[in-house]
Order: sequence, then C-alpha cells, then structure tokens
Amino acid sequence: MKLPSILKLASLLPFFALLSACASITRGSSEDLLVTSVPSNASVKVIRVNGELTKLEIKKNTYENEPGVGPMIGVTPTSFSLLRKGVYKLSFEKEGYKPKEVLVTNEVTPMGGAGVAGNAIFGGLLGVAIDASSGAMKDLTPNPVEVVLEKE
Repeated sequence: MKLPSILKLASLLPFFALLSACASITRGSSEDLLVTSVPSNASVKVIRVNGELTKLEIKKNTYENEPGVGPMIGVTPTSFSLLRKGVYKLSFEKEGYKPKEVLVTNEVTPMGGAGVAGNAIFGGLLGVAIDASSGAMKDLTPNPVEVVLEKE
C-alpha cells in the first residue's frame, strides 16, 4: 500500500468515529410515551419494573408527589419521557371505573437496528456496545398507550 493511500484512509477516520454510536446520537436513550384513556381525566401511575427511576427520568417528568420519590403520576391525556430500555407498569384509576394496568416493554425497531448496523460497519464494537447499553436501538411498546376503562 502506498503512503498517499494510507493518508487518504487515515483522513476518513474522524468521519467513521462520528458514526459510532449512531442510534445513540440520532435517537437518544429516552422516548416520549403518550398515554390516553377513554374516558379521559383518569389518574395514571408509572412504575419502573426493571429497576428504580433514573436521574434522567426524574429530571424530565413532572410529579404530583415530590420529584424523585415514588412513581410518576399524571392525568390522561398525558405523556412521560421514559428510557427506551426500561420496562414500566402503568396503573389507571378513575372513580366509577375498574382499575386497569398496562405493561410497557421495549423492542429493537428497524430504525434502531439500522443505527446498530451502521455502527457494526463503521463504528466497530464500541459503537454497538454504546447503543446496546443506552437502549437507543429500542422503542417502547405499546406507544401510544390507549386504554378503555370499564364501568364498575
């Protein structure tokens, strides 16, 4: 290999470095979960199933209770900014209606998979590891959460 060819290849390294962790950069580690109910104005409580709330979740969401203490609470329609890699239990309550629970999980999506594929090709194992640990290649499912409450 000639020296000029090596220099050309070396000049592309910063470009390839920018592509590492593609999904983390383009999608981020959190996602807005939209929550609705019929009828509306139902109380919804969000509990993280796979671990405690993180500082990111605490910072991005408002609470009826003290920030960072207990579950996230809202009134439908609402949204919560949650980590893509999280698993959550949503509990719905409204006077005169039966309580209902919904489990929100996550799955690798085509967009997330494309980011990981870009890392595998251009960014190497480090970029793939960053995407996998941040959850950037996943989406919360179902999203939106649409619940129909039954009368008691």
